[in-house]
Amino acid sequence: PARGRPLVATVHDLGFRHYPDAYPPAGRRYHHRSAEIVAAEAARVLVPSEATARDLAELYAVDRGRVTIVPLGVQPPAQPDHRGAARLLHDLGVRGPFLLAVGTLEPRKNLPRLLAAFGEVTDELPDHWLVVVGPVGWGPRLRPTWESVRVKLAGPVGDATLHALYQKADGLAYPSLYEGFGLPVLEAMAHGVPVLTSDRSSLPEVAGDAALLVDPADRGAIAKGLVRLVTDDAVRRRLAAAGPRRAAAFTWPAT
Repeated sequence: PARGRPLVATVHDLGFRHYPDAYPPAGRRYHHRSAEIVAAEAARVLVPSEATARDLAELYAVDRGRVTIVPLGVQPPAQPDHRGAARLLHDLGVRGPFLLAVGTLEPRKNLPRLLAAFGEVTDELPDHWLVVVGPVGWGPRLRPTWESVRVKLAGPVGDATLHALYQKADGLAYPSLYEGFGLPVLEAMAHGVPVLTSDRSSLPEVAGDAALLVDPADRGAIAKGLVRLVTDDAVRRRLAAAGPRRAAAFTWPAT
């Protein structure tokens, strides 16, 4: 920053400290140096969650008086691209109901464990597919390893198509290892889509009582959660009602 002017910085998360193996070495060095500069120089630090504020205090001794929590928001497009979503699903060969996973393909998103958990319950969910949406990031290549598992990697999609996919999905599976906020959880809840997500970092804070929470390190817990998300009608009704109410509190004007 220009000398003599106060620095206001935004820190989204400190996942590189909690899960260093999930980041390239250059990325770890960059983020750590950036956090050191923020801790030393920032007059005000904006964070999206209490979890990130707590991490800054614990890992970089940033005084809470300098930190302002600014949650993110959600605003679905006025016209989701239903034709584009239908075309994408057709091209992928998805021929039935599906669960959606959204995020960059990187180790922190815990996608290999999600795929393995889904593979364990295909007999219990005989009609369902798992559609993974998001750009390739880094880390080992993600690939389904069972011919019988109905998993499709859709790659990145536009916002209008993404929100149409939310509306078509039977649920969102988001068992990330660590998030500073977890925007897909909020996006899915805004559409009344039942959500399964992790019981750690910022995700319980964002989800409130409007999602199923599981231990993201426990493949069995994820598998049981997927079955419950699809087959437990009482849970589905509760989450479908609670999600939009919860998401309504998070708006971009408020941010």
